[in-house]
Amino acid sequence: MNVIHQPRAGQGDTEPVVAPVTLPLKREAPTAPAAPPPIPEPPAPARRGRRRWPFLVAALLPVAGAGAYFAWPRTQAVPAAEPATSAEAMAPGEFHLSDAEMRALRIEPVALHDF
Repeated sequence: MNVIHQPRAGQGDTEPVVAPVTLPLKREAPTAPAAPPPIPEPPAPARRGRRRWPFLVAALLPVAGAGAYFAWPRTQAVPAAEPATSAEAMAPGEFHLSDAEMRALRIEPVALHDF
């Protein structure tokens, strides 16, 4: 703030200072700040269409190969599994362990543990 400090009464022989104040008679409309200069647009990037086709071919080649594999007609019949031969007939849901599987089978005794 523009304030002129005056000495207190009885502090000296000075006279109060009176400064002329000029007030604007007309109010001017505020002006808008100047607009910044326009930014030039960057040049358009070069077209790289010629370099994209190897990637497209590399991506579509496995898809086409998988489609051809599944759509190709089967000329050879898949051999059926031969039935297991055993000396005795087994009921449905039963299975037979070979001698190697029986040797690898480890049976541990059950023991009670106090917890």
